[in-house]
Amino acid sequence: MSIIGNVISKLLGNKKAQTQDEVKQFDCDEIIKRISEQIAPNPMVSLNIKKTTDDVSVFDSKIGGRPYLPKDFAYPCVGEGHFAGEQLHFLAQINFAQMPNIEPFPKEGILQFYICGNPENYSYGCEYGNDNAAKGNEFRVVFHKDICTDETQLMDANDMPKWAEDEDFPAMGIFAIEAGGVSDCPLSVQDFRFDEVLAKVVKELYGTEIETINDLGSSIRKRLQKKLKAEGSHIGGYPFFCQEDVRKTNFEKHTTLLFQLDSHQNENGEYDIMWGDMGVANFFIEPNAMKNLDFTNVLFNWDCY
Repeated sequence: MSIIGNVISKLLGNKKAQTQDEVKQFDCDEIIKRISEQIAPNPMVSLNIKKTTDDVSVFDSKIGGRPYLPKDFAYPCVGEGHFAGEQLHFLAQINFAQMPNIEPFPKEGILQFYICGNPENYSYGCEYGNDNAAKGNEFRVVFHKDICTDETQLMDANDMPKWAEDEDFPAMGIFAIEAGGVSDCPLSVQDFRFDEVLAKVVKELYGTEIETINDLGSSIRKRLQKKLKAEGSHIGGYPFFCQEDVRKTNFEKHTTLLFQLDSHQNENGEYDIMWGDMGVANFFIEPNAMKNLDFTNVLFNWDCY
């Protein structure tokens, strides 16, 4: 078939799906139910974030400030390249003892996230399109399984690196993190597996052949996007992306969402956490690695509008 023929066929296919959408009254809830039968919802803990003028305890879940680090622990640094040897910027830590326990996360321990804070590194250590993007060269995920409660054995403020001030760093200041609600999060519309599952479900229910959600009529498409848009900061669940799911090429096995940190508005409507232009950051891990608490192969991504 010619290129023009393909285009015409595609346009006619879109119109057919839209017409059937109007006639058959696609059932949004039934579609979501069938999707969840194909790929099960993941448990998710929503995170409440609030900026504070006081340093939060080194044992608490937080963004910024002084992290929990034993004195004999080697502070995370950039591995190779232009920024090799530079100490990474502490982004956040989650104390699982303060969180409702959900599978497959541990019940105890502190999970930390470090990224590149050099003002010249505009990606913060995210290596877009790199086959080695999950090797943690310019970012690091650290898990402390056994927590030392003797603060004299922990690094104090004098042991911490003095990071250069950068007004473009996503989170400037200190933020307390508290657990919000626990829910079952269905597969999000941005997940790289969504379109394939949706196409199968729509064909089974209505006999309509589509390739992506964009082939549906505007009414059902908007309803699905609204209900399956996994925005916000959370652990577990499914991801949200401003652009597209970067896992669909080389990182399809990284299906467990460790931590999602979204741009955040305070009570005055001002953004105090901002990834580029109202973006979002995600950290992913393979299920077997999560089970073994092996955080050496984590994928870090952030994108924005």
